[in-house]
Amino acid sequence: MSTKLTAKQLKFTREYAKDGNGTQAAIRAGYSPNSAQMQASRLLSKDMVCNAVAKFQEKHRLKTEVTIESLAAELEHDRDRARQLDQTSVAVQATMHIAKLHGLEINKNENNGLTKIEIIRYSDD
Repeated sequence: MSTKLTAKQLKFTREYAKDGNGTQAAIRAGYSPNSAQMQASRLLSKDMVCNAVAKFQEKHRLKTEVTIESLAAELEHDRDRARQLDQTSVAVQATMHIAKLHGLEINKNENNGLTKIEIIRYSDD
């Protein structure tokens, strides 16, 4: 019994990790469409294949992970760029979105020439 995946099996694991469709992953990996469903079932019953799939899924998850911190960093970059281009309203919008990501809502009310700003915190952080 081999302890390594074949090139075709490895391709199957990568393809399966993308969308979880065994039949289509088998076809994309080069297995016959007529036997793809059976091949996928057979491959997914092997621990080595399942371990490889899990590894590729984890890599994909880490690569595409979106967090409040990553979104805030992107908005901060956009805000800095807007300031460089002297686009004040775009910079203010980015700041408002950063505040919302961190659980703040900023309400601005104007009355008789006076501006009232109310900051509401939605989280307990």
